[in-house]
Amino acid sequence: MIKKTLLLNACPIMYILLWLPGIANRIAEAMGHPTVVLQILQASMQYVGLANAACAMYWFRCELPGAAPFDAAARSTMHR
Repeated sequence: MIKKTLLLNACPIMYILLWLPGIANRIAEAMGHPTVVLQILQASMQYVGLANAACAMYWFRCELPGAAPFDAAARSTMHR
């Protein structure tokens, strides 16, 4: 349970760290001071989707105790 709580705290922190260079670049360009370094660092925003997928994979791997495993068979019975 503690691992899940730490994961829920880590995902938003990861998003903020990945978004900061892009936000800083946009602010710098809006003020008329474009920098090559911030433009290169803005590429880190592309990894937000990867971070989201990593959090989701970890979240679905950590099942609650006593809960049924989440698999394709269980999914097909849920939609009937």
